[in-house]
Amino acid sequence: MRTKSVIRMMKSSLLLFLLLLPCCLDAQLFGDTIPGKALLMPGAKLSSFGGRSRLVTSDSAYKTLFHDSVHHRLPVIDFSTHELVANAYCVHCIVKCEGRPGCHRNACQYLYSWRLRYKKEYEQVKAEPFSFGDCRVYIREPVIIRHDSAFAALRGQCEPVQKLTVDFSRRTFIAQSLYGDCNAQFEHHFFLDAESKTMVWRTFSRYGGCKHGGTKQFMFTIPDPPEGYKIVFENFEIE
Repeated sequence: MRTKSVIRMMKSSLLLFLLLLPCCLDAQLFGDTIPGKALLMPGAKLSSFGGRSRLVTSDSAYKTLFHDSVHHRLPVIDFSTHELVANAYCVHCIVKCEGRPGCHRNACQYLYSWRLRYKKEYEQVKAEPFSFGDCRVYIREPVIIRHDSAFAALRGQCEPVQKLTVDFSRRTFIAQSLYGDCNAQFEHHFFLDAESKTMVWRTFSRYGGCKHGGTKQFMFTIPDPPEGYKIVFENFEIE
């Protein structure tokens, strides 16, 4: 009898762990950079989700992420006042990759997390595009540069552009590489979120229907964020 009780407790603990794992990963990987209330959802359709982040702003887009058989289990969301942030995590990458390039597998088991947040009016930030011309610098992780010495190290990868400068007394240089097919379209928004004290660079990418693709580099300079603000990168796919 004692053995059966232990087995039942282990099964209950495992079930609770699996239920809470997406929320735990969401908090661990994103912390407070993507604010909102964590939600538990049924399993999403991988074909609709694509294993990437989505910003869901309508009921029709919300339901296309799930099989019809679970629609009755979905929380009701008023998209006139709220938006849903959906994130996908590759289990293999979390457990084994530790950020190593080339480690991700094409066939990956995904865990999903969901954040519900209020729609708000944000103070827009005027960003100015920046270019190194035909020279391509190495950018793997998002880059935030506030001092000329760090910018000089990046600029040093391109001999023809040694004279390019940024006024770091009032501006910040930001850059990132994003994957897209050869006809992909990217839309960039920059704004201040006073509630979370963040300056957000939000990018929407749209599939262009091309079978080939690769990484594309985006660089901007922005006014220095207010004291105490963090710079956050948000990247979402749209249909």
